Amino acid sequence: MTETSTRWREALADNNHPLYKAAWLVFTDRISTEIAFEHLKDAQETVVPFLNELLADDSLFDNDSPGKGIAPANAVRLLGEYQARETFPKILELYADSTSPAMRSACTYAVGKFGPEVLDQIIEWAGEDGTRRPKAAALIVEIGAGNDKAFETLLGWIDPEVSGLEYYARYLTKINPEAAITALEKLSKDTRFHGDVRRRFKDRIKEAQQALKAAQPTS
Repeated sequence: MTETSTRWREALADNNHPLYKAAWLVFTDRISTEIAFEHLKDAQETVVPFLNELLADDSLFDNDSPGKGIAPANAVRLLGEYQARETFPKILELYADSTSPAMRSACTYAVGKFGPEVLDQIIEWAGEDGTRRPKAAALIVEIGAGNDKAFETLLGWIDPEVSGLEYYARYLTKINPEAAITALEKLSKDTRFHGDVRRRFKDRIKEAQQALKAAQPTS
């Protein structure tokens, strides 16, 4: 048994343990992240290292582990609440490697909490070969609203040889609807793209127009 496993087991078993509350909140799926954080927000110095230890314990990712595998995902969400950006490389690793919807959702949640400050790291992580870009794009849209660099990055990834273009186009409409209309109108006339793709670009233009209309103040 690793030292990490010993610590969380001790915390769960001893209601006088300084991490007792943190352990029980992390190992349950019955309390929202926001409520859990309210209970733990003043204990960052002790809780954040504990959360990192949980992520280092591979046994906790198994469905037959205590918490049925939910503890690492809850840990990631809480790290986002704590704005623990020093843990972002580990969270990116989990996001890239995990097949668990709960973990992928938790990583996206944490990135949303970290905000635009991690945009450059995401772009660097995406790399140049394109394999990570679809996953990176899904993170960028979480933090990219109104951000020119986020918009231009995703626009630059739209290429006739790339799959999933519809997702990139939709992300553009979420980041900056007005700029997306201009960019997608140009792309919809670009004959390098297949006709079906260009039609989808036009559909995304309609979505952007609707988003702008919905954002207008009512008289």
